[in-house]
Amino acid sequence: MLARSVAVGELVGPQAVAKGYTRRVLSLAQAERETAWLLALGVLRREVDGQGLTDRFRLTPLGRQLLAEWQTTPWPPPTWRERLRHFCWRWLKR
Repeated sequence: MLARSVAVGELVGPQAVAKGYTRRVLSLAQAERETAWLLALGVLRREVDGQGLTDRFRLTPLGRQLLAEWQTTPWPPPTWRERLRHFCWRWLKR
């Protein structure tokens, strides 16, 4: 997503893992849920064409900044407390 926009269909299945888009195989529903989460955080945005919104996503400036930071200094894994808090927040947002 750093170089070009990516369609949600490209994030599905084993080819997404092979391309490095995901770490595990996702179904279409899971991919849509994960992209919705990243949209809500402000890391991704939907691409727009002449007819309106598309199914393609690209990084926002915040997403680019976070990616650049993560590539230079990888973040430590989240603590169990952070995982629980994020799980609860995501579950409540459904």
